[in-house]
Amino acid sequence: MKQIKIADATLCRENSHFSFKEKIEIARQLEKLGVDAVELPKIENDKADTLLIRTIASFVKNAVISVGVVNKADVDKAVLALNTAQKPRIRVEVPVSCVGMEYSLHI
Repeated sequence: MKQIKIADATLCRENSHFSFKEKIEIARQLEKLGVDAVELPKIENDKADTLLIRTIASFVKNAVISVGVVNKADVDKAVLALNTAQKPRIRVEVPVSCVGMEYSLHI
């Protein structure tokens, strides 16, 4: 029984500038390595990011595909993008600083 779960956040890094093709190849290699979860950033560009998630979902069968969300609109976008994934996951990202809460959640 596997006790350690591996979640890879390579594609979530803010300063990474991978092309669409490179992102697909990274996800393909992570699936080959047997990671438990491939974490993807929140959907910024509806068409491009949804296409990326659906493409990754077409070949990632063993790992969870996790998409970050901050608010209700993000959840709706993530649900639509993940509807073809075998193991979808919505990852709620909540800001913890006062400035982050005010900016992101308007609290």
